[in-house]
Parts: sequence; C-alpha cells; structure tokens
Amino acid sequence: MAEACSQAEEEDFISRTAEMQTVAATSSSSIVEKDILVLRPGGLFWLDHFFCVGEQLEQMYAPVIDSIGFNKVKWIVGRKLDRGSELNEMYLSALLEKPLKNSW
Repeated sequence: MAEACSQAEEEDFISRTAEMQTVAATSSSSIVEKDILVLRPGGLFWLDHFFCVGEQLEQMYAPVIDSIGFNKVKWIVGRKLDRGSELNEMYLSALLEKPLKNSW
C-alpha cells in the first residue's frame, strides 16, 4: 500500500511541477499559490531541472518563487549547454521549505 501511495505522490509532484512551469510562463502566481496551500508547514517542495533563459530566471521566475515566502534549503543554478551556449539557457534546481509560522 505504501508503494502505491508513494507513486501517486510522485505523479502529483510531477503534475504540480508542470503547473508551476505553466504559471511562470504566463506570469501569474495564482495557481502556484493555490497548489502550495496543500503543502503542510515544514513540508518540502522540490523544483528540479527547471530551465529557462538566464534573463527570465532573474527577472521573472526568481521573484515569483521568492514571493511565495518559502525558505531556500538549496538553490542551484547551472548553464544548460545541450543546444549551445549562445542561447544562455539555465537550469534551476531548488529545495524549498514551507515555513512553520505564518503559513497559508
């Protein structure tokens, strides 16, 4: 039974990560805020291998993620080079923790 629950949680996480990418692309944080509501205080949110253009990361995605108010446990940004360095694409992997106090 625990295995089925774990698989369902993994599928749910994948779905939520896809929604975050969609939200960031449309510059709206309402869906992100709604999805983060279900995470318990102290819970961890893992954003893995999210990629975008370097300027978008600094100007759009990082401020949206910061506005949620999570603690950054780990934040790693690296260059994505598979399509060429001239595209200036970046990967973001982050582990975020929902604060225990003042949570939604």
